[in-house]
Amino acid sequence: MPELSGGSTIKAEVCVIGGGPAGAALALRLVQLGHTVVVVEKQAFPRQHVGESLVGSVLPLLDVLGVRGKVESAGFLRPEAMYVRWADAVERRQSPGEAGFQVDRGRFDELLLQAAEKAGARLLQPARAVEIKRLGGGWRSAVRCETGNVFIESRFIADATGRTGLLPRVRQRLPEKTLALYAYWNQVPLNGPETRIDTCEDGWYWGAPLPGGEFNATVFIDASLCRKGVAQSGNLEKFYESLIARSELLSDCLKGSRIGNVRACDATPFYDDAPATADAIKVGEAAFSIDPLSSQGVQTAIGSALHAAVVLHTIQRHPKDTSLALDFYRMRQLESVALHRRAARKFYGEAARTKPGEFWQARAAKADKDEREPQPFRQPALSAHTLIRLSPEARCEVIPSIQGDFVTPATAITFPGVAGPIAFLDGIEIGTLAAMIQRPMMVEHALRAWTQRIPLDRATTILRWLWERGIVVAH
Repeated sequence: MPELSGGSTIKAEVCVIGGGPAGAALALRLVQLGHTVVVVEKQAFPRQHVGESLVGSVLPLLDVLGVRGKVESAGFLRPEAMYVRWADAVERRQSPGEAGFQVDRGRFDELLLQAAEKAGARLLQPARAVEIKRLGGGWRSAVRCETGNVFIESRFIADATGRTGLLPRVRQRLPEKTLALYAYWNQVPLNGPETRIDTCEDGWYWGAPLPGGEFNATVFIDASLCRKGVAQSGNLEKFYESLIARSELLSDCLKGSRIGNVRACDATPFYDDAPATADAIKVGEAAFSIDPLSSQGVQTAIGSALHAAVVLHTIQRHPKDTSLALDFYRMRQLESVALHRRAARKFYGEAARTKPGEFWQARAAKADKDEREPQPFRQPALSAHTLIRLSPEARCEVIPSIQGDFVTPATAITFPGVAGPIAFLDGIEIGTLAAMIQRPMMVEHALRAWTQRIPLDRATTILRWLWERGIVVAH
């Protein structure tokens, strides 16, 4: 592609390519932290995008961004339950915690991007980055806009372009390739705002009503099955509708009218093993993608953007902690990938007990040893004169963690059977406290030492927590 010539130049600390939830959240948070940001988004908003469910646990993230009120007042549906047919009969399951949202993704994405622009981010939209070059101490991005060419000179580049990606990748994919086939429907005779989740022998379904009265019906299948099915049915639309007809919870879509074409998109989980460098970072699905079974894709993308903002903030303001910040970002990404993979395996395993098909069996691979539930640890009651010490199996190590708006070192505990490393409990760095009892001492003496740092009631709570899990034992 030929180089652009002519045009204006914009200087900023961060150039974010991609204005979806991850890119918009990153830009908004960086502006809040005092950075200059330019966002380049190739499409005009609102745009149509699959994936409309936001679970209630997204609310704290929206609070951090300061957009919770805007999202809650946008008129999105807020279902408090869902209909599920996973193993046998249909169940109506109550959503845990606060109700989430059934959003119009075009409107939701636009809302986040507008908030970033209002906060002070420079927005180029519609605009396309046609060339990105690393220069000494930063980047130069050539961008083609409707109003002319723009050149962005930035210290950092952030790739928020989704699965397509912008920066070089070291991608790790799961072997089972999953494809999502979806379409929108009108006049569907399904009442209520509830999400609907169903299964068949070789895939599963997700369906949800949208604020404007439309209905999204999606089926997840193995990519190899799609090729065979389309060949047998004649085209993608007929194959998709034949799958919808097999769903107890979504077959009523066929009584309505389909809007537009059936779309297909890759839904295979993956992660990038090199998500950040000292001057570039990948966020959202440019960095990793979780199994759609969790319905937390948007939430996870926003979470990665908030972590990325702290990482870039640390590198820019505290350059001596660059390596620590990069280690933090990679560790948190791997933890998120592992967490969602374990959860997905569990759900696939439940269905695989009654569905012998290859789709289910391949995705319900037996859990690794470290994925099994730990056995409860039983210890006698504590008294002031109990002689205690840190368990020989416990280790104290320094890890990167977030304190305030920066990545900083923290002393953490690792212990078999406890998800970790654990650096903080109720906001207190417990690794430092645990290190003080690596040699035996009585409970009253340990608490006396700890209360030089924290109140007695919190010291007592932390010691009891460590004792009940076997991290602290009787000597």
